[in-house]
Amino acid sequence: MATDHPGKRGRWALFAPLVVVPVVFFASLPWLAAQNDAELVNWIAAACAVFVMGYSVFVARRVARGMDEVEIAGDRFASSKGWQVGSLLAVLLMMFTPINDVLVNLAYDGAGPEDPEQAVRLGIWFGIIFAVALQGLATFGASMWWRRRVIGPSA
Repeated sequence: MATDHPGKRGRWALFAPLVVVPVVFFASLPWLAAQNDAELVNWIAAACAVFVMGYSVFVARRVARGMDEVEIAGDRFASSKGWQVGSLLAVLLMMFTPINDVLVNLAYDGAGPEDPEQAVRLGIWFGIIFAVALQGLATFGASMWWRRRVIGPSA
């Protein structure tokens, strides 16, 4: 098990985005104010997605640094099985009318009745978010199953 600490560069890479992103956001407020609502929503959604996915890479590497072989195997198992099951659940659940209606209504309410193109974009975003959330929940469930089967209920 690795016990190395990240050092100055590693700590900067982990915590600088928490300071840099708000500063960049507030510095770009005049530019954002000049955008129309549809472009603004697209820019904010894209920026949030890039930030969350990029920052999660740093956090995941930091967490994985202290794992032993059994934990690494459990992480790989949970990741592979959880993403597959989560994707299947997302497709199956979006086939049901009530869940589909909720996603469609969220998209139309967010875009407004005068902009159907924006509603389609928001619908795609909401579908992706729904799928990734289910994949995350399934990964968590697979991780708990692995831990209970391999490590035992007392751990």
